[in-house]
Formats: sequence, C-alpha cells, structure tokens
Amino acid sequence: MTIKNIFEFKDYKAFLEHFEDSRKSFERGFRSKLAEFIGCQSGYVSQVLNGSAHLSLEQGFKAAEFLSLDERGRKYFLLMIEAARSGTKELRAHFEKELDVLRDEFLNIKQRVGDSRTLTEKEQSVYYSSWHYLAIHVISSLKDFDNAKSISSALQIPESVVNEVLLFLLQSGIVKEERGR
Repeated sequence: MTIKNIFEFKDYKAFLEHFEDSRKSFERGFRSKLAEFIGCQSGYVSQVLNGSAHLSLEQGFKAAEFLSLDERGRKYFLLMIEAARSGTKELRAHFEKELDVLRDEFLNIKQRVGDSRTLTEKEQSVYYSSWHYLAIHVISSLKDFDNAKSISSALQIPESVVNEVLLFLLQSGIVKEERGR
C-alpha cells in the first residue's frame, strides 16, 4: 500500500484510517498507542474513527505529534478537525477555504520540486535488506564514484554485487543513469 500525503485528504478521520491501514502489515495496536499518546481511552479513538465523535484540538495537536507531522502537516490536520467540528455551514466553509489554501500551497511546492516516488513494500524490503543498497546509493552520488568498478573498489565488495544493486536502484528510480554513468 502506498502511503498518501496528508494533503490528499479533506477529512482527518479518513487520513487517520489510511495511516492505520498503511501500517497494519508491520505494526499492531495503532488505536491503543494513539489513545495512550493523546491521553484518552482506545474506545474513544474507535468512536472517533467509526462514529460522530471528534478529537479535541488538544488531542489533535498530540495526535499530529504522534503521527510525526511537520509544522505544515500539523496545521492542516488541525484545520481538518476544526472543519469537522464546525457547528455552522459558514464556519465549516471558512475552515475548508483555509484547507484549500494550504493544499494549493503544497501542490505548488510539489510542482516546483517534483513528485518523489514512494518505494513499494517489496522495494523497501529489498532496499533495507542489506547495507550494500544504502551505501551504494549514497556513494553513487559522489563525483568520483559513478561506475561499478570505482564503487566496488571503495566499498571493498565484489563488482557483481555492485552491479546487481545498481540495477535495482536504477529500476526502482532511486538513482538515474546519465551518459553511461
């Protein structure tokens, strides 16, 4: 499962559910860990995600910390909570307009910088299976280490291993080949 960015959501509950789903394969007990971190019962977190209950702004602030959101992501998350908790259409529209502004800012930055591709779970399991992948990834960005022979010599690993790792890095889009290097 590809983890979506918070700015792809308009509802904080949908974001939390997606976050939970994206971690199920390697982490259990998301709701209870979140509840403990924000200082409430796990049953309340389930009521929030499954029903009409909402996180308070204080709980949302702590949840953003738990989710390791950066400052912009935290602000967006809290605005989603405020929009969901709004008692009138006008107030909801106000917060939704603010959400749109933040989302547009994010998309503008994304267009200028480019969209980074997230590795699939299978690619991640290969990449993190051995120190060779990270070491070759990093050293290949250096000027004097732009081919298998120089990398093999520097890291003191067989050139066949370097070639295999470089092929994976190229196929997964982690590194690019330019002018045969």
